[in-house]
Amino acid sequence: MKETGYLPLVTDFAKTLPFYVATIGTSTEKTIWRPKGIGDHQLLFTVEGSGDGIVEGKECMFKKGDIFYLPPNHPHDYSPALPAWKTAWMTFSGTAVKDVVPNKGGVYRGGEKMKEWFDALCVLPKNETWQEISSVLLYRFLLRLRVSSFSEGGTSVNEAAKKLSGAVAFMEENSSRPLTLGEIAKAALVSEGQLCRLFRLAYSMRPMEFLHMLRIRRAKQMLSEKRH
Repeated sequence: MKETGYLPLVTDFAKTLPFYVATIGTSTEKTIWRPKGIGDHQLLFTVEGSGDGIVEGKECMFKKGDIFYLPPNHPHDYSPALPAWKTAWMTFSGTAVKDVVPNKGGVYRGGEKMKEWFDALCVLPKNETWQEISSVLLYRFLLRLRVSSFSEGGTSVNEAAKKLSGAVAFMEENSSRPLTLGEIAKAALVSEGQLCRLFRLAYSMRPMEFLHMLRIRRAKQMLSEKRH
């Protein structure tokens, strides 16, 4: 695996985005000890080999396909368990990140999703639109990862997301017109109260906040398409 590293220009505008990538790359990991952590959120995906370390005061093993997540400013240390522990990694932040990720570090399954997303980012043109497009991709990835991995009570989160699949599809298809809470609830076959509870459980936000985020994403996609 060829080692790479990309440090996007994090502009003042980028820092206003709900999600933005600070650094991204691939590495053959060495022993790391950070008693104060780092200032951004961090994800490490094990591509080859394995590693071990201490996270939140607990010993952890990082196997192929695992995702290692760390919140900002969390002490950690890790090292290769095999001679070649190869990872794809990124650091990220944003005004809405804390609403999606867990509040403590840990090791999660679902690494193939990260690899697909990581590869998609790597082929993006490194120009002035990179930060905006990567923000959309990061949001999608973290949302999928939350549903599949980021919850200790993963079954309940998965069930909530499945129950909302019809509502989410309806919102995506009709995001260009005004929608009422009743219409969205009808698409999910639940009451308005149930709809709000399910959205809080699955996405940590209200239905209309989720709709607003979809509209922002759609607008940015349209803008990026015009630029290209």
